[in-house]
Amino acid sequence: MFRNKVVLITGASAGIGRSTALAFAHEGATVGLLARRVERIKSLVQQIEPLPGRAVPLQADVSNNQELKLALEKLLSTCGQLDVLVNNAGMGVFGRTPTDQEFNQIFDVNVKAVYKLSLLALPHLEKTSGNIVNLGSAVVGRPFANEFVYMASKGAVAALTKGMAASWGKRGVRVNLIQPGVIESDFNVTAGMPVEVANKMHELSEGLNALDTTGNPEDVAQAVLFLASEQARFITGATLNVDAGLTLATIRV
Repeated sequence: MFRNKVVLITGASAGIGRSTALAFAHEGATVGLLARRVERIKSLVQQIEPLPGRAVPLQADVSNNQELKLALEKLLSTCGQLDVLVNNAGMGVFGRTPTDQEFNQIFDVNVKAVYKLSLLALPHLEKTSGNIVNLGSAVVGRPFANEFVYMASKGAVAALTKGMAASWGKRGVRVNLIQPGVIESDFNVTAGMPVEVANKMHELSEGLNALDTTGNPEDVAQAVLFLASEQARFITGATLNVDAGLTLATIRV
């Protein structure tokens, strides 16, 4: 499905980003793996080697504009084109109120990086009639207590997605949003949530969603593939909730 296509994924070294990179590689894509942690990138490159696709490692901090620019330039010099941008990198601070510095970091990573990299990628996506898939969060529609800063940043991503889609459609570039629900990954623990609390949240979320289950990164990766594919050629500015119905007002009787 993505043979001869070039995909750039931010936050590619773990969780949803890693699963999405593997999913594109299984479909024959060349995948730019943009992340901070070199060892995890190397590990992912090794996983991709036997697959139909190939990997281009790109070490960068998405909150650093110069590093973003250099990473994109490296991918373009290696591959000559860009067909899909997946803005997946994200951060949060859970279990306490973020400091002013952490507040700025959350918006730098979750919002500004999406804006900056999308602008940098736009002329290249225009050449290939490519598209952008942004990763938001279901907490925008179903708030979790004490996650209001993270929620605000993902609300901004939702607004950016709509605005980009409306602005860039006539340039042949589609922009869509995926809002995952509670996903089994190390994201929350990395953000400071104790392991036992994260496990409890997974258990509780199952009772809150319509399907009574917890998702995994592969569930989100398959949704990304759909929105990035030609099967979604008539879809832009859309929000796809991959949350087992978490955002529904589920009442059990």
